[in-house]
Amino acid sequence: MHDAAKIFINNIESELKWRSIKEIEVIPFDSFEELVTEAGANKVHLGIDYGVANKFAEFYFGKFHTWIFLMVAAGWIWTSISSVVLAIYLSNYWLLLGIPISFIGFVFSNPFNPARRLFKLIAIALFFVVIGGLFSDFTTLHFLSLFYLLSFSANSYVYEVNQSSLKREVLKSEILFIYLFQTRAIGLKFAGSEQPIWADKN
Repeated sequence: MHDAAKIFINNIESELKWRSIKEIEVIPFDSFEELVTEAGANKVHLGIDYGVANKFAEFYFGKFHTWIFLMVAAGWIWTSISSVVLAIYLSNYWLLLGIPISFIGFVFSNPFNPARRLFKLIAIALFFVVIGGLFSDFTTLHFLSLFYLLSFSANSYVYEVNQSSLKREVLKSEILFIYLFQTRAIGLKFAGSEQPIWADKN
């Protein structure tokens, strides 16, 4: 287990609402080991709050990597700025549509967004549009497609890296899982179900 996770666990054990996963009524597992097994078989998926994952990544990877992640995650801002610059430079103000398009790519890159699957398919389709533009004149459509693709892909990458690092540690510690679950920083979603399981808000 990573040192950052060990330090965190030592500080939170006394704050636990439940002593074992079996005590959590909304979770249909008799043991933490059963949850780990099901997660390993991709029968249940862990969704971790974006902010929590990013904060943990600061301890896990260090501040330098955290700044890199933040720069990448802000991809929609950079593409929005690029759309303004290109719109002025090319006198093509249709390119200003890159601002809302970039933001849409950012919002729907979140894995727990119900519509992400659709917007991922859109990203794949637009990838081929951009590739096609490389072999012909790069038109407004190609630029807008590129803005969406960069925004969606950048945030997806950061989310996946930060989520994966915390997810690995969560599946090593029942204490860490319970704490994150009770604070609604982590939820469960079973394969084939669109309804995630979260702790009660009270």
